[in-house]
Amino acid sequence: MSINFKGRFHENIKIIDTLLSPSHPNFGILIAGEDYFHSSKQPIIRVYLIYENNSEWHIQKELEAFSFSNYSMAKQFISDLPKMSALDLLLLMNGWQKNNPFLQ
Repeated sequence: MSINFKGRFHENIKIIDTLLSPSHPNFGILIAGEDYFHSSKQPIIRVYLIYENNSEWHIQKELEAFSFSNYSMAKQFISDLPKMSALDLLLLMNGWQKNNPFLQ
C-alpha cells in the first residue's frame, strides 16, 4: 500500500496499522503513533481517514487523537479498535475510560 503523506508526519510519528472499509474498499483509516514506544510517558494514537485515488492512498484528514498514560494502554487500544462498537468509540472520543467511566 502506497500512502501519500504530503509532509503530514514528523519523526516522532510512525504508522502502526491501516484498516480498510469492508463496504467501501477505497476508504479506510490509518493508525499512527506519536511518541509510541515502550518507555513513553504519554503516547498519542492518531486516527486518519484515508482514500485511494489512482492506486495511491492519500490522507484526507485526522479523525481523532487519543492520549494514553502509557504504552501498554495505547497498544491495547490499537488491538481493540478494529472490533470496537460504534458506541464504545463515541464514548472514548468524548472522554470515557474503561477503568474510570464518567457514567455513575
